[in-house]
Amino acid sequence: MKRIGVVMSGVAMGCAALTACSPAERPLAATWLDDDGVPMVAIRPCGTDRVGPLVLRDSPETRTESLTAADYAGWETSLDKDAIGARTFELFSPPRSWHAETRGPQVLRPHRSYWFMAYGGTSGFSNYNIELHFTSADLSDLRTGQVWAEGRAMSRSEFEKLADDSC
Repeated sequence: MKRIGVVMSGVAMGCAALTACSPAERPLAATWLDDDGVPMVAIRPCGTDRVGPLVLRDSPETRTESLTAADYAGWETSLDKDAIGARTFELFSPPRSWHAETRGPQVLRPHRSYWFMAYGGTSGFSNYNIELHFTSADLSDLRTGQVWAEGRAMSRSEFEKLADDSC
């Protein structure tokens, strides 16, 4: 009986140790408005890593207690990491082959905060998170040739270097 208690304690401590570690967050996504004002996003996983699933969510910058599900927009895929590598696509129009489930208007709206996330890694494991937070104002304030990544405006070459350095 004492042995079972020791084993169970060991299992509990092992589970606690495993759940306490979360994947690292890496700056491997950037967003911008193309020449026609269409929001774009680029994902640059490390090396030959794959990413998935992917999620885009928005919410009002000013929160009120009366928000309902209709006040939010975004999409998500159920892709696993074997699905995609480095990609660039329209933020509100992920490729149809990804079978994204959408909700709300799929357009960039003023006074909104956006959150884009994907999981990246190799061998079927989520080794890191790719997160990108921005507002509609962040994108509209970008100059030609700039992208939004890691909480700030930067050139596309700066983003590529940031992504390379984080791997």
